[in-house]
Amino acid sequence: MKFDGLFTLSAFFFISGAAYLQVAAQTADEFYAMAAQENQNKNYVRAIELCEKAIAAKKDYAEAYNELGVALGNNGEYAKEVEAYKTAIQYREDYPAAWSNLAAAYTVRGDFDNAVAAHNRAIEAEPQRAESYFNLGVTLTAKKDYYKALDAYRTAVALNAEWEAPWINIGVVYAALGNFDDAISNYRRAVELAPASADAKRNLGNGYMNIGKIEQAVEQYQTALEIKPDFAEAWNNLGLAYYMQQKDTAALIALKKAVQYNPKYSQAYFNMGLAYTATGDSAAALTAYSKAVELQPNLAKAYLNKGLIYLGLRDYEKSLTDLTYALSAAPKDPTVMYNLGMVYFNRNNKERRDLEVSATYFIKAIEIDRTYADAYLALGTVYGLLDRTRDKILYFQYAAHYGSKFARQWLTDIGQEWEAQPEAKEENAK
Repeated sequence: MKFDGLFTLSAFFFISGAAYLQVAAQTADEFYAMAAQENQNKNYVRAIELCEKAIAAKKDYAEAYNELGVALGNNGEYAKEVEAYKTAIQYREDYPAAWSNLAAAYTVRGDFDNAVAAHNRAIEAEPQRAESYFNLGVTLTAKKDYYKALDAYRTAVALNAEWEAPWINIGVVYAALGNFDDAISNYRRAVELAPASADAKRNLGNGYMNIGKIEQAVEQYQTALEIKPDFAEAWNNLGLAYYMQQKDTAALIALKKAVQYNPKYSQAYFNMGLAYTATGDSAAALTAYSKAVELQPNLAKAYLNKGLIYLGLRDYEKSLTDLTYALSAAPKDPTVMYNLGMVYFNRNNKERRDLEVSATYFIKAIEIDRTYADAYLALGTVYGLLDRTRDKILYFQYAAHYGSKFARQWLTDIGQEWEAQPEAKEENAK
């Protein structure tokens, strides 16, 4: 799901009926038409200039203000974007495209209540317009109000059953709900309706990825790229699929294509970090993860992976710095807590003070995830170093209970009993 292309709706041409304004209106229309073309060509600065000329020629040109909002939003000028849509609506209150684009702008900022209200105004302005229900579904999907999103997409389908986009997003919602079979069915329907849709092919590939059919996913991504060679998202997905297949060189080639076509694609840089790590190139991986967090400062998993690399390199201070950033972005992530504990556990030759600090992080990890076997094992190890033998045995028993083979063997060697959880018992029996 992505807003670009979904919310950028075609604007209407407006010609004044007043004879003495006819020449100016035609000039305004020409500027407007050129601006719309520049938006399509992603020349947003030029589009802004042309929209402003159209507005100068015709002050109440609602469509030009709407097109200006599209250009401003794509150029990162979000406050001005919102004002442009509001001005379009001021001059034409029943303008569904402007209401939908205003809703998109609110959605990007996480202002879902105002976004939904704006979508509803778009629907009131033109109740039979499938795009308005579709866009409402996009906002509700972002809000994670999945069942209402399904209702909105299904209404869009009822109004325009031959439009593939709602079918794609119904699949996206089913995937978010963990219903991967229904997701794939809807993606396939989208492909049937629009065999030349790169987005439909890419989403079908994502559906196959979700159920572990990596080869089928690769085929869909490759087809999407044949249709649209500059499709950054498809290059990113293809790169991740190759990474899952342990084809790291191919993964890096695809991911470099992704950032070539979208230099601000933080997820592609993150995936590049994964691929470089798999090749053993820690320096390149760190560079990729650093670029990812530069573009998306709250990307906790990139900070986490940087921290893990530095931990492996025994650069504990840098590891601590990155893991602390990860914790600020994801304060309830047990993996971040656990690895912060590992930093304190490993540095300074296991001094008592650091061991005690590490224990607090292992405890926090366990409080978040009561089944975290490695955290129990680490906590037990710390207690052993602190001469708390009974606590070591207790937490090794918890680790064994949740599947730690090392803890099970250690307990067996010293004659201590442990009881596996039901899943672990079944695995052990095999």
